[in-house]
Amino acid sequence: MRRIVVVALLAIACVALLVSCNDASDTVSKRQYDNLYAHLSYMWAQALSHADATIAFYGDSRVVGAAWYDAFPDSEVVNLGVGGDKVKDLITRLPLLDNLNCLSTVVLAIGGNDCLSNSFDIDEFESQYDNLLASLKQKGLTVYVNTVAGICSGTATSNQKSIAAANDKIHKANAVIITLAAKYDMTVIDMAQVMDNADFSLKAEYASDGVHFNENGNNVWYEALRSYIPTAD
Repeated sequence: MRRIVVVALLAIACVALLVSCNDASDTVSKRQYDNLYAHLSYMWAQALSHADATIAFYGDSRVVGAAWYDAFPDSEVVNLGVGGDKVKDLITRLPLLDNLNCLSTVVLAIGGNDCLSNSFDIDEFESQYDNLLASLKQKGLTVYVNTVAGICSGTATSNQKSIAAANDKIHKANAVIITLAAKYDMTVIDMAQVMDNADFSLKAEYASDGVHFNENGNNVWYEALRSYIPTAD
């Protein structure tokens, strides 16, 4: 477990750099941003080399904000979330998984930022998500695929109309996620069904800012996953 803690500290430093790059993506070219992101991902992969985690939580800021180490103290886990990540970014970060020598399980939670983008295209999303699952399948990992819970009021820049539009995109993306998970014989953890209202919006009692989960929301997530997370021998 000590090595996992060290890795976590290194990961936090890399996440901070990656988030900074995300914020800077409006002022640098896409090619520059993608190249820097790939380089930082490679650096992070080297930091993870020989780490003894068996379970990786792989995704975006919702993954970052969860206390996986506290929630599963009897398991060897690592938090591989990066704020702002989209499906294509997880494809870029796949070398992280290759450097976890004991890795057997991936808990995948991605897609929210894709849906919140003004340039969201459902066909492109399907193609990228298919690529991601195919790559994970090829690595021989057990993958638990989480659907994307919606958002709700409380976001700084969203009104009810834009929230509804975002949740409609999330709902369509979840249909793709469920279909692709079945294609690759992967278990779906349907957090949208657990955490959303009938209109696909996130239940307010689970939200901290309209997008991210509060402690109650994270606790619901932990409980939904608990039976799937193997404990250390």
